[in-house]
Amino acid sequence: MVSADFIAAVHFARCEFDALSEDRGGNAGYLMDLMRAARSEIAADLDAAVALLPDPRFVGGSPMYLAQLQAGRARIMHNAGHEGRAREEFARKAKAPHGGST
Repeated sequence: MVSADFIAAVHFARCEFDALSEDRGGNAGYLMDLMRAARSEIAADLDAAVALLPDPRFVGGSPMYLAQLQAGRARIMHNAGHEGRAREEFARKAKAPHGGST
């Protein structure tokens, strides 16, 4: 079974943003929410982008996924004018095992 996150990533890469609004049920992970937030960021709806950001606890502490999520959260918060929160997210990413890289 192909994950909803993978399918959403393909739609995002193709700029098929309407597909991101489709309900993917229980097969969706944090990437779907992160892409929805990024779409709002691209559309300059920064308040919605921040509101759509998934909670970092959703990834269960996995360093690779956590670093990816924190990087996205930092970028969106920075672009939304929340520089302090963006710095906190980036600092948490930097403190992750392997600095968030593998």
